[in-house]
Amino acid sequence: MSNFIKKKILFIDHESGHGGSSISLYNKIKLLSQKNYKISVILRKHSHIVGKYKSLKVKVFYLEIPTITSLKKLSSNIISYYKYFFKLTIFICKNQKFFKKINNFDHIHLNHENLFWILKLIRIYNNKIKITMSIRTILERNFFSKIQINVINNEANKKLFITKKNFYEFNYQVNKKKMNNFILENFDLNKQPQNIFLKKKNKSRNLNILSISNFSHDRGVDRIVRIAEKLDIKGFRNIKFNILGDYKINSLKNILKNNSNQNLKYFVQQKQLKNVNILGHKSNTQKYFKKNHLLLYLPRNDSAWGRNIIEALNNGLPVITLGKTNSLIINKKNGYFFYNFKETLIIKIIKEFYYNRNKLTKMSIAAKNISKKKNDKKNNSKKLNLFFNY
Repeated sequence: MSNFIKKKILFIDHESGHGGSSISLYNKIKLLSQKNYKISVILRKHSHIVGKYKSLKVKVFYLEIPTITSLKKLSSNIISYYKYFFKLTIFICKNQKFFKKINNFDHIHLNHENLFWILKLIRIYNNKIKITMSIRTILERNFFSKIQINVINNEANKKLFITKKNFYEFNYQVNKKKMNNFILENFDLNKQPQNIFLKKKNKSRNLNILSISNFSHDRGVDRIVRIAEKLDIKGFRNIKFNILGDYKINSLKNILKNNSNQNLKYFVQQKQLKNVNILGHKSNTQKYFKKNHLLLYLPRNDSAWGRNIIEALNNGLPVITLGKTNSLIINKKNGYFFYNFKETLIIKIIKEFYYNRNKLTKMSIAAKNISKKKNDKKNNSKKLNLFFNY
């Protein structure tokens, strides 16, 4: 009879299965060998992802854990910290059981860098437990980011980065570099469409362009609306834009009255665009990949490596995007990557896809084939086991 004892890991997810970080965490847990681990997950609240976890025999708990991350402006950081520590104090007083229960686990993994003060608190309560953290974004270069980065660097046993870019940016601000860094790009475990499906879909009369991104200045969704407006003016009414994601920016200005800078739906209504559909947040994006032909993501920041692009490529959607760092797009094979926003050229490419469906199909098939190589289950599983076994 074997005396092997499974390692007990608690994953802490600040979301509830709705965001990219939650989906990425689920994919990682799905790949981890259930023979070696006894896995539990903390979610913010119940959601569609709970059923998926239970099918993997993962225990699910619910707890609203306060989060904070560094911002651009000094004033915004000061206000954010004031609000956060008020919430954190209440959380500590109400949830002493949480800090006691962490002693039941061998390993704690925090799924986002915005949990860094929780990392510090867990370390105070238990100095011996192994704690790891996923670093998913590129933080600002300022005093508050430096605090955040060095708390993580000092307290986490290991750090898991999703790109080389955010690894380099993180290390730029650390006081002391450590050799406990791992890089594992996001991957998609969903089944890929067959070539025959892509060929049939790409023969449809309309050209459907998908955007999956919350509305904000940095995400550049307004740029997509501008492109849609220009194509509408030129008479390309069979080119449709379907925009998924939260379309309101939480702001006092939005409460008092509709504001086109804060409310994407109102912005589109003002322009009377019938070729743009604002669909809001959707927990399941798979059916939208099946109905659309391209993904358009035109951010003002350097973020062209997210789950929206990864899932689009895996589902056979060529991607048009831009930024400073490109790790996913091979120009003219699975999409187009630009270092600057080139509106006229992007419109030209969209029109080419509309007229040349053979080109669209060729790039759709290439998108999923290139993605398949990146989504190697065996290789990713090996990397994850290496990260959690030490």
